[in-house]
Amino acid sequence: MKKMLFVLFLVATVAFAQRELAFGQGDNAFNAGLTLNGLGDDVRPGIALVYDRMLSDMFSVGAELSLYQHSYNIVGTRLVGDQYQVVDVNYKHTYVTPLFRVGFHPFGIPALKGDVTAATVLDPYVVVGTGFRINNQSEEYRGGGKKSNTETSFVYDFKPGIRWFFTPRINLWAEGGFGSYSAITLGAGVRF
Repeated sequence: MKKMLFVLFLVATVAFAQRELAFGQGDNAFNAGLTLNGLGDDVRPGIALVYDRMLSDMFSVGAELSLYQHSYNIVGTRLVGDQYQVVDVNYKHTYVTPLFRVGFHPFGIPALKGDVTAATVLDPYVVVGTGFRINNQSEEYRGGGKKSNTETSFVYDFKPGIRWFFTPRINLWAEGGFGSYSAITLGAGVRF
């Protein structure tokens, strides 16, 4: 029953599509979404903004900007002089990550382009990205005292993703990141 509903769903979706490929040469896409990651005790969804430009039916280039925060608390003891003191520290990290990305879109392979019906509404892809992560870390000590610092590091990323065009221009979007950090991003976008 589930397979039959899925097939009917794809047939109905394809009926609305007017293009050979959902996302092909010369197309631009802007996507925005919430990034979910598993870091820290207090995890807040981040945001990700992505721009992609199709150079051909198989390859795209683009840029990404993501922002997310997490915080956690560490309670322990430390030796000060000849006495142990209880330490209660609240850490907060804010990450800003600009990336350059290059994507591969398998439905653009000439052998698949005309034979895959789903290619008119789906755009599966794999992206490799590189850039910088700016990490602003603050520490707040229970009983008083604060300090903060900012670090910049080189990052790389590998992300499989998919766009589903439920109209010829509007899509729902999902990406899963691996590499310097792991996260799942869910959102929506527009092709122009």
